[in-house]
Amino acid sequence: MTFPTKYPSGGEKQLIEILTGKQVPTGGLPADLGIVCQNPGTAVAARDAVCFGKPLTDRIVTLTGRALARPGNYRARLGTPIEHLLTVAGFDPSQNRRLIHGGPMMGFALESSAVPIIKTTNCILVPTEQELPTPPDAQACIRCGLCAEACPASLLPQQLYWYARAKDQEQLERHHLADCIECGACSWVCPSHIPLVQYYRAAKGMIKESKTEKIRSDRSRDRFEARQERLERETLAREEQRAARRAAAEQKAAAGGADDPVAAAIARAKAKKDSAGDESANS
Repeated sequence: MTFPTKYPSGGEKQLIEILTGKQVPTGGLPADLGIVCQNPGTAVAARDAVCFGKPLTDRIVTLTGRALARPGNYRARLGTPIEHLLTVAGFDPSQNRRLIHGGPMMGFALESSAVPIIKTTNCILVPTEQELPTPPDAQACIRCGLCAEACPASLLPQQLYWYARAKDQEQLERHHLADCIECGACSWVCPSHIPLVQYYRAAKGMIKESKTEKIRSDRSRDRFEARQERLERETLAREEQRAARRAAAEQKAAAGGADDPVAAAIARAKAKKDSAGDESANS
């Protein structure tokens, strides 16, 4: 089966829709449709782990860009500094102004080459200024609608942009920000050069942090309420124990008052006083 090589048709959700005609539900996973979609690298890593007991300690990383003398695919250990791979690939710092982790559309700039290779590092782009010019400063949105036409997830990038700027989490979730695959198509076609994907990533991080904080707050509240209930139970139990001891003491005093040494002493003192009073009266 063939389908048009149109970016980003290689994305997981887009690939599933093209091949099966089914759409992954909002907030769902391909498994919800009974589908598993894995790239070759993940499949090989799973085979090595299951069949040979080999952990994932390295991966293939593509080094590309005209600032490299020897671009290509390199097998690198996880944790290897990117600057080491750049040295191996013949990096020329004079021709490069920025490093990009990932591709030109979905990647993000690295502030330093000292960062390590991680399990999600698939490509390091080392372009020259002519190859990938620095984007111009962003201008105001002109509401042209090109971003909506380019969006492969059929979202409304313009509305998401406004809500992301306003930090309106409710509207962002209502407009399905989570379905954005961060392909960069909207940013690419934007005539105002607005970095839309950056806003969406920041908004996703804000929502994730907010949900994490809510979970943390709910757990703290649950712990506090559980502690209050425990203290109330303990207080009630102590009151019941005191009441039981009091009742037992009163019952014992009523049943065997003569045997009570204190009561007996009081009775003797009273009898002695009465006897002394009688003698005085007789005399």
